[in-house]
Amino acid sequence: MGYERSDLGNKEGVEKSVVIFYQDDGVREDKHVYVQGAWRSQDEYIELAGSQGTLAFAYKAKEVNMVMSPTGDITELMLQGQGAILLGASPATITVSIMQDGAPLPRENAGADVVFDAQGNATIQPDRPRMYRLINNPDFEEHEVKLLVQGKGFAAYAASFTTCVAPQAAKR
Repeated sequence: MGYERSDLGNKEGVEKSVVIFYQDDGVREDKHVYVQGAWRSQDEYIELAGSQGTLAFAYKAKEVNMVMSPTGDITELMLQGQGAILLGASPATITVSIMQDGAPLPRENAGADVVFDAQGNATIQPDRPRMYRLINNPDFEEHEVKLLVQGKGFAAYAASFTTCVAPQAAKR
């Protein structure tokens, strides 16, 4: 999702390592990601430079996964997220709420890494760089996903999709 891939669809464009305040006008094109808020595009990822922002895209798939990290900072990654603790501070918590078609992701469509808060909102708290399983629809479907991100430094690297659905075997 970073500068090298340049799959941002926002009209503000992309500039390497520069914080840009993006507006999401809601218009979607296939194979593009749209962000809102202050974001910085690096070579391989896009990083939230403000304390909150959104990341949205349309998709046609059964499952949606995303490689994300609580930080894109290489030093912090080498310290395995322990840099704040070494300095006597609490590590920042990143919370990502997942919306599908403008509503909270339903439990029956939640990917394996999703947890639900007390209000029934689908969330993920990325604690290290890895692929997170966000959505697992019952079948191949067309939707829009929007991630509401709380926490400066959140980094999104890539999204992947499962598009092949094997038919269920007939019961005898």
